[in-house]
Amino acid sequence: MFQDIAEKIKSIRLHFTVTALLEVVLGVVFLIWARDVMGIFAQFVGAIVIIMGIVEILAKLFEERARAIGILTGLVLVIVGGWIVLHPTGIISIIPIIIGVGLMAHGIQNFSLALAGKSSGAHKWGWMIVMSVVTILLGVVCIVCAVQVVDIAVRVAGVFMILDGLASIFMIHRVNKAERDVDSVITRETDLGDF
Repeated sequence: MFQDIAEKIKSIRLHFTVTALLEVVLGVVFLIWARDVMGIFAQFVGAIVIIMGIVEILAKLFEERARAIGILTGLVLVIVGGWIVLHPTGIISIIPIIIGVGLMAHGIQNFSLALAGKSSGAHKWGWMIVMSVVTILLGVVCIVCAVQVVDIAVRVAGVFMILDGLASIFMIHRVNKAERDVDSVITRETDLGDF
């Protein structure tokens, strides 16, 4: 049973590591090609909204109940999606806010990981907590800047994502090292107990 739990923890940490690496890559893309990426992403969102509207209309055409409301909802979705595709800058200002919320969520996850590092005896766990708080604050800054300057906010969000990803990788490494140190001490004490 203990081995199953250890395997699950390893798979969770692998997930955190992969997520952190992807966040660094995405941060670099946001930093270098901010406007292009945001414009394409907004148009993609608009296309999805249009498809959702069309599906809603088609579904309500063959349904007896709430047909008029469903068709009206579908038309609204198609119109909003078309507006987003034609004017992607309107939706772009929302993206940094979403990124800021993501950074805050990661900061909170990193904070809990830092606490796990503390309980495992990781060295300098205080810095891990500081990096978590900084990540949360960077998320707040990203949200605040999104309203004023979208382009700058996206580039800043890219930097924040890179820093957050690197911080997550650093914390996972620290916690893993602390747990290996604890395991080696336990193994040595068990070996000594056999004598």
